[in-house]
Amino acid sequence: MTDESHQSESGFEYIPSQEQKEKLELLQSVITSLQKKGVRFAIAGGYGLDALYGSLTRNHKDYDFVVFDDSEESFREVVTKLGFNHNSIKESGTVVFNHGEVGVELEYMPASKVQEFLQNAGVVGIDLESDEIASSGELNGVNVPTFNLETYRMFDSLQNERFENPDPHAPHKQRVYDALGTRDNSPNNEGI
Repeated sequence: MTDESHQSESGFEYIPSQEQKEKLELLQSVITSLQKKGVRFAIAGGYGLDALYGSLTRNHKDYDFVVFDDSEESFREVVTKLGFNHNSIKESGTVVFNHGEVGVELEYMPASKVQEFLQNAGVVGIDLESDEIASSGELNGVNVPTFNLETYRMFDSLQNERFENPDPHAPHKQRVYDALGTRDNSPNNEGI
């Protein structure tokens, strides 16, 4: 998918396609269903960053979740009931589900694997369940648990250091980071 957003003085000018609207609607269903079931999770990746911004800023091909280990079984139950089928487990420990009808991939990583990744990268003192890195945003009126801006920047920096393939969305993410940095976007600190 191409990056079809443009930044203006008033923010990002992005008009989602019908496909993106369907993906967002499904994501909202996933989030509200997980919240009703008491599943502990955070949205990461592009949708999480857009939630911090408060609206979609570009096309997204997948959903990225961090799921706390005590909620992993409930998470799987919820997404399966919503039409996702388990596809694979990547070498990194990321679990992949597909939704054939909407054509979107859902990836989640157990929080313990994320913590392991951070420790292997030499990052110490980060607790994924800490209010210090937790934040929340909103997409179309749905509260989205996510991470704060500093945490996104740290993950991107680590990803760029550890992987040979550059992130194709890095320039766009930087524009979002810059836009968020000019607003008062203090973390909500409600925890995850």
